[in-house]
Amino acid sequence: FFQAEDGIRDYKVTGVQTCALPILVIESMETLENSVCVPRTTAELRGTWWRLTWIEGGVVRAESGAPEAHMVLHSASGRLRGRASCNGFSGTFRATDQSLQFEKISSTRKLCPGAMSTEQAFLSALSSADRYRISGEELELFIANTLLARFESVYH
Repeated sequence: FFQAEDGIRDYKVTGVQTCALPILVIESMETLENSVCVPRTTAELRGTWWRLTWIEGGVVRAESGAPEAHMVLHSASGRLRGRASCNGFSGTFRATDQSLQFEKISSTRKLCPGAMSTEQAFLSALSSADRYRISGEELELFIANTLLARFESVYH
Protein backbone atom coordinates (compact mmCIF):
# COMPACT_ATOMS: atom_id res chain seq x y z
CA PHE A 1 0.00 0.00 0.00
CA PHE A 2 1.04 3.59 -0.41
CA GLN A 3 -0.29 6.93 0.75
CA ALA A 4 -1.54 9.37 -1.87
CA GLU A 5 -0.64 13.01 -1.24
CA ASP A 6 -4.24 13.85 -0.37
CA GLY A 7 -5.07 10.39 0.98
CA ILE A 8 -7.63 9.74 -1.76
CA ARG A 9 -7.40 7.72 -4.98
CA ASP A 10 -10.13 7.01 -7.53
CA TYR A 11 -10.89 3.34 -8.06
CA LYS A 12 -13.21 1.71 -10.53
CA VAL A 13 -15.12 -0.75 -8.36
CA THR A 14 -17.57 -2.09 -10.92
CA GLY A 15 -18.61 -1.16 -14.41
CA VAL A 16 -21.17 1.28 -13.12
CA GLN A 17 -19.54 2.91 -10.12
CA THR A 18 -16.53 5.06 -9.46
CA CYS A 19 -15.48 5.40 -5.86
CA ALA A 20 -13.13 7.69 -4.03
CA LEU A 21 -11.56 5.53 -1.35
CA PRO A 22 -9.07 6.57 1.29
CA ILE A 23 -5.95 4.45 1.10
CA LEU A 24 -5.42 2.33 4.21
CA VAL A 25 -2.27 3.49 5.90
CA ILE A 26 -0.90 0.60 7.97
CA GLU A 27 0.97 2.83 10.43
CA SER A 28 -2.14 4.76 11.50
CA MET A 29 -4.71 1.97 10.92
CA GLU A 30 -7.09 4.34 9.15
CA THR A 31 -10.30 2.66 8.04
CA LEU A 32 -12.50 2.96 5.01
CA GLU A 33 -15.53 4.00 7.10
CA ASN A 34 -15.80 7.38 5.41
CA SER A 35 -15.58 6.03 1.87
CA VAL A 36 -18.01 7.49 -0.60
CA CYS A 37 -19.29 5.63 -3.66
CA VAL A 38 -21.07 7.71 -6.25
CA PRO A 39 -22.96 5.90 -9.04
CA ARG A 40 -21.60 6.70 -12.45
CA THR A 41 -24.16 8.86 -14.24
CA THR A 42 -23.01 8.88 -17.85
CA ALA A 43 -20.72 6.69 -19.94
CA GLU A 44 -18.09 8.38 -22.09
CA LEU A 45 -18.38 8.26 -25.88
CA ARG A 46 -14.67 7.57 -26.28
CA GLY A 47 -12.92 4.61 -24.70
CA THR A 48 -16.12 2.71 -23.86
CA TRP A 49 -16.98 -0.74 -25.21
CA TRP A 50 -20.40 -0.13 -26.80
CA ARG A 51 -22.42 -3.33 -27.28
CA LEU A 52 -25.10 -3.14 -29.99
CA THR A 53 -28.52 -3.88 -28.44
CA TRP A 54 -30.96 -2.55 -31.04
CA ILE A 55 -30.80 -1.84 -34.75
CA GLU A 56 -33.57 -0.87 -37.14
CA GLY A 57 -35.64 -4.01 -37.22
CA GLY A 58 -35.31 -5.05 -33.61
CA VAL A 59 -33.31 -6.24 -30.63
CA VAL A 60 -29.83 -7.64 -31.29
CA ARG A 61 -28.62 -10.79 -29.53
CA ALA A 62 -25.37 -12.60 -30.30
CA GLU A 63 -25.72 -16.14 -31.58
CA SER A 64 -24.45 -18.76 -29.16
CA GLY A 65 -20.66 -18.72 -29.29
CA ALA A 66 -20.56 -15.79 -31.71
CA PRO A 67 -18.84 -12.52 -30.81
CA GLU A 68 -21.14 -9.71 -29.74
CA ALA A 69 -21.58 -6.77 -32.11
CA HIS A 70 -19.77 -3.81 -30.58
CA MET A 71 -17.56 -0.81 -31.20
CA VAL A 72 -14.93 1.21 -29.35
CA LEU A 73 -14.04 4.79 -30.27
CA HIS A 74 -10.41 5.50 -29.42
CA SER A 75 -10.00 9.16 -28.45
CA ALA A 76 -6.27 9.65 -28.96
CA SER A 77 -6.20 8.29 -32.50
CA GLY A 78 -9.72 9.14 -33.71
CA ARG A 79 -10.00 5.48 -34.73
CA LEU A 80 -13.00 3.21 -34.48
CA ARG A 81 -12.74 -0.56 -34.06
CA GLY A 82 -15.30 -3.26 -33.45
CA ARG A 83 -17.20 -6.30 -34.63
CA ALA A 84 -20.35 -6.08 -36.68
CA SER A 85 -21.22 -9.58 -35.45
CA CYS A 86 -19.23 -11.97 -37.61
CA ASN A 87 -16.73 -9.54 -39.17
CA GLY A 88 -14.35 -7.09 -37.59
CA PHE A 89 -14.31 -3.48 -38.78
CA SER A 90 -12.31 -0.31 -38.36
CA GLY A 91 -12.48 3.29 -39.49
CA THR A 92 -12.22 6.83 -38.25
CA PHE A 93 -14.66 9.16 -36.54
CA ARG A 94 -15.21 12.85 -35.85
CA ALA A 95 -17.26 13.93 -32.86
CA THR A 96 -18.33 17.23 -31.38
CA ASP A 97 -20.93 17.93 -28.68
CA GLN A 98 -23.72 15.92 -30.30
CA SER A 99 -22.57 15.37 -33.87
CA LEU A 100 -20.80 12.17 -34.85
CA GLN A 101 -19.59 11.02 -38.25
CA PHE A 102 -17.91 7.74 -39.06
CA GLU A 103 -15.59 7.61 -42.07
CA LYS A 104 -13.44 5.17 -44.02
CA ILE A 105 -15.12 2.11 -42.52
CA SER A 106 -13.74 -1.18 -43.77
CA SER A 107 -14.44 -4.72 -42.60
CA THR A 108 -13.33 -8.28 -43.09
CA ARG A 109 -15.47 -10.28 -45.52
CA LYS A 110 -16.39 -13.61 -43.93
CA LEU A 111 -19.79 -15.02 -44.79
CA CYS A 112 -21.74 -15.87 -41.67
CA PRO A 113 -25.21 -17.32 -42.23
CA GLY A 114 -27.76 -15.81 -39.86
CA ALA A 115 -25.65 -12.78 -38.97
CA MET A 116 -25.36 -10.91 -42.25
CA SER A 117 -28.58 -8.86 -42.04
CA THR A 118 -27.65 -7.49 -38.59
CA GLU A 119 -24.11 -6.88 -39.74
CA GLN A 120 -25.18 -4.98 -42.86
CA ALA A 121 -27.66 -2.88 -40.85
CA PHE A 122 -24.98 -2.08 -38.25
CA LEU A 123 -22.41 -0.94 -40.82
CA SER A 124 -25.09 1.02 -42.69
CA ALA A 125 -26.12 2.77 -39.45
CA LEU A 126 -22.50 3.79 -38.82
CA SER A 127 -22.15 5.16 -42.35
CA SER A 128 -25.43 7.12 -42.07
CA ALA A 129 -25.21 8.48 -38.52
CA ASP A 130 -24.82 12.22 -38.09
CA ARG A 131 -25.48 12.67 -34.38
CA TYR A 132 -25.59 10.78 -31.10
CA ARG A 133 -27.08 10.94 -27.63
CA ILE A 134 -25.76 9.36 -24.44
CA SER A 135 -28.19 8.83 -21.60
CA GLY A 136 -26.66 7.08 -18.60
CA GLU A 137 -25.03 3.93 -19.94
CA GLU A 138 -26.85 3.99 -23.30
CA LEU A 139 -25.66 5.40 -26.63
CA GLU A 140 -28.06 6.12 -29.50
CA LEU A 141 -27.08 6.95 -33.09
CA PHE A 142 -29.36 9.07 -35.28
CA ILE A 143 -29.67 10.47 -38.75
CA ALA A 144 -31.61 13.70 -38.27
CA ASN A 145 -34.35 12.58 -35.82
CA THR A 146 -34.47 8.93 -36.88
CA LEU A 147 -32.99 6.41 -34.45
CA LEU A 148 -30.58 4.06 -36.26
CA ALA A 149 -28.99 2.03 -33.47
CA ARG A 150 -28.80 1.69 -29.69
CA PHE A 151 -25.83 0.46 -27.62
CA GLU A 152 -25.13 -0.22 -23.96
CA SER A 153 -21.81 0.37 -22.26
CA VAL A 154 -19.89 -2.70 -21.15
CA TYR A 155 -16.88 -2.60 -18.85
CA HIS A 156 -14.40 -5.44 -19.27
